[in-house]
Amino acid sequence: MAKTTHGATAITRARKFVGRQSGFVLGFFLISDLVMGFVYAPAMLLNHSANNSTLLALADFIAKPVATAVIFSFAWALSKDDQDEGTSTRALSLSIRSGQSMTPLALIIITTAMLSVGACGQGIEALVQSITTSLGWKETSVSADIGALNQNVIGILDGWAVVPICEEIIFRGIIMENLRCYGDIFAILTSAILFGVSHGDVAQGADAFLAGLLLGYIANRYSLSWSIAIHALNNFIATLEAQHPTIPYPPIEVTALILLCVLAVIYRKKIGEFRRVNASPKHIYRAWLSPLFIFTILMFLLMAALRFSPDMG
Repeated sequence: MAKTTHGATAITRARKFVGRQSGFVLGFFLISDLVMGFVYAPAMLLNHSANNSTLLALADFIAKPVATAVIFSFAWALSKDDQDEGTSTRALSLSIRSGQSMTPLALIIITTAMLSVGACGQGIEALVQSITTSLGWKETSVSADIGALNQNVIGILDGWAVVPICEEIIFRGIIMENLRCYGDIFAILTSAILFGVSHGDVAQGADAFLAGLLLGYIANRYSLSWSIAIHALNNFIATLEAQHPTIPYPPIEVTALILLCVLAVIYRKKIGEFRRVNASPKHIYRAWLSPLFIFTILMFLLMAALRFSPDMG
């Protein structure tokens, strides 16, 4: 009976922590949107002839660091309270030092994996487009929004620097780090799920989930600074794809996917060892039944659904 009670207590605590991380995601995007509104609306009123994409990029450039600072402050304060109450062994900290050294071979494999994620994303986007077209619907893809923002210097700096830094701090530095006490694989999966759905787009969300798994592994095994660097590389490639569609990216990404499959076979023992060493107790995944976690997923899925509309053309 004591063991059962202890297990139930652990799951209750895990649900609380998962719900808290979901709240951080909601808070991050809510604060970002509010700050963007405060920056963008007055700027448009003062200068009607201003370029919309430039103003949006500037607003995002300001909003995301502000939101990140606020959420990190809350997360740090709550982790200190948990430490004082004895429910956590340490306060939250952003560790940018390396866990292991990044070797040239590891960097090549990781870059190959990131290109493979791009290939999977292209495939998912094509599948979604095919299904929606056959049903007589169309989707307003988030890719078009990204392409518009990357048409100016501020937008490029935002996408290549501000967004990777802020999102990695939130999803890997805070969320994943907070959940590592329940097992690294559980922490990586949960942060990747929240990272994926937060994109509010079916194809981009699936792509972001896969990228989140890779970025979580990088932050876990190497450092947060390396996950920021690879995230920035991914955004750089996405910008090139949007601005130079004539370059044959799909063959490159598909080749990378095939190579990754070959590498997975070669390193299957190491992959199995990582899974075994960092496995989480199966019952801990019941923490995903946290009401706030479910609400967060459903809210972002609704946002993704609202991008679909009947094709009247």
